[in-house]
Amino acid sequence: MRARNLAPLFFILAVAIGLLVWNFIKGNEPQLGLDLQGGVSVVLQPVEDGEVVEDVDSDLIDQSIEIIRNRIDAFGVAEPEISSQGSTVLVQLPGIEDQEAALDLVGQTAELRFRPVISVGEPPKEGDDERIEELRAALGMPEGVTAQQVSAEEQQLMLEQSGTVPPGTVPPGTVPPGTTATTAPAETTATTGPPGGEGAAPAGPTRYRVAQGPDTTGTTATTTTDTTATGSTDTTGTTAPGGGTEPVETPEPLNQYGIDVYSEEFGELLSLETSQRELTPPEDDQAEATVILPELDADGNEVRRYELGPTELTGDALENAVPSLSPEGAWVVLPTFKEGAEGIDQFNEVASRCVARDPSCPTGALGIVLDGVVISAPNIQQPTYERDQIQITGDFTRESAESLALALRYGALPVELEPQQVQTVSATLGEGALRTGIIAGAVAILLVGAYMCVYYRLLGLVGMLSLVVSGLLLWSIICWLGATLTLAGVVGIVMSIGVSLDSNVVYYENIKDDIRNGRTLGSAVDRAFDSAFSTIVKADLASLIGAGLLYFLTVGPVRGFALYLGLMTILDLVASYFFMRPLAIALGQSKLGNRPQLFGIPRPQASEPVAAGGEA
Repeated sequence: MRARNLAPLFFILAVAIGLLVWNFIKGNEPQLGLDLQGGVSVVLQPVEDGEVVEDVDSDLIDQSIEIIRNRIDAFGVAEPEISSQGSTVLVQLPGIEDQEAALDLVGQTAELRFRPVISVGEPPKEGDDERIEELRAALGMPEGVTAQQVSAEEQQLMLEQSGTVPPGTVPPGTVPPGTTATTAPAETTATTGPPGGEGAAPAGPTRYRVAQGPDTTGTTATTTTDTTATGSTDTTGTTAPGGGTEPVETPEPLNQYGIDVYSEEFGELLSLETSQRELTPPEDDQAEATVILPELDADGNEVRRYELGPTELTGDALENAVPSLSPEGAWVVLPTFKEGAEGIDQFNEVASRCVARDPSCPTGALGIVLDGVVISAPNIQQPTYERDQIQITGDFTRESAESLALALRYGALPVELEPQQVQTVSATLGEGALRTGIIAGAVAILLVGAYMCVYYRLLGLVGMLSLVVSGLLLWSIICWLGATLTLAGVVGIVMSIGVSLDSNVVYYENIKDDIRNGRTLGSAVDRAFDSAFSTIVKADLASLIGAGLLYFLTVGPVRGFALYLGLMTILDLVASYFFMRPLAIALGQSKLGNRPQLFGIPRPQASEPVAAGGEA
């Protein structure tokens, strides 16, 4: 057989072995499902006033699933499965150790919390420690004193001296990146500050320079924004008579260390110190505590880190929130607060402190937090608002505006969920199920392997080697994807053994038919594959259709069964063409082909005529 005919064989072997070695080096391995490693499965049903609710809006169920998924991701559960089943929600948490805590986490009605922003930083990165030391030395920071302590002292002394902190005098680095700490005059347009530029204060006794943090352009999942009354805006700079701009004025520092808290270096140090602080774990994220929480992008990566004060109000104060287009064509979010002390009065009390730069809200920004993640940090620009005349502006897209509005409407779980059914699978039981599945697969392979080798001899060995190649490819794929392997998936793999070997039987029987028609083995192994492969494709296509329907129309373990059955069926086609065919042809056209009994093909009887046109 020519070398080029063996190229597919070498190719598939190189791919299978290469992927296996690569996964081994990378340490990739499949995730085990609930039934193989133990864990908790819970069915949650919606209730209202203690009564089960049968007819629930699908949007509410979808929002509940998203909130539950975010909670579980923060809890660190690998490969959870969360899906809706009518008006109920199925949650499967494999490998969970603290099962009671997990159940509390899944069903609890979390609060949407409004927390004042104390400081902001980027996620920690390499080189931050060295830069902090450089900045501390340049600023003359005393040993054991943090930038946050100096900033707090500065603002406290300003309060004692003047009774208020003039807007715009916030030390740089304490304002959320991409915002301007200002109160805006009415009847103009709200904007965010320029990237890395200077935000100006509103009308007031003195304007001070405010150093800006990094640009937030492009952040769409959670956006740092301004909060303004509808029709109000932020302004940059101070207009002087004649249309010019007055220069900003930097005051003398009041803190006991004489450190210039208005310098860009101090702002950078304050931001870096915030970045270096550890995120608050979920169990310590209490309403009355000061916390460090992240802001995440659409892919779940941390883009900013906030130090936040105790919760000032919760989502209970909100009545509604909708996305909208502003007159300028920009997407905004319009929250509506409840009336009275339980709603807008609470918000206005916090807003007045933020605008005055009270030590409890030194940046003038209010973080909106859901399940331990900052979803927005708008800058408060007025001391009081009408309950339905508030808008959150920023670098919104339609999707991000809708997402924020949805979170504000349904910050807590939009419907109360309680466990309908809880199933706990111990790790020991899971290990037993895995062991049983492996034994079943091994027995199946041994039995069919023995049958194939007895009946088809060398061709049977080719079939078993083809099955090994398919198995290596499947293992590499599920390791690379980090897919979850369940007991149903193991059943699907075991069943696919029969599907794969059916392809071999179809090919081998075609070879026998050709030999009966007078062809030699060397000729038959090549020519029989074309007609056999057509039959193999049709049979495998039927299996794929069934697997596809099961995967898309069912939920839970059945999908795992369908996934692995479908994958093995596809790999059977690959192995048949790239491995079984060239190896069978190579053996058939070698010297071994002169001994057809080695291939499970009896020698023709001497009296048996050879069909006309047969090839030698």
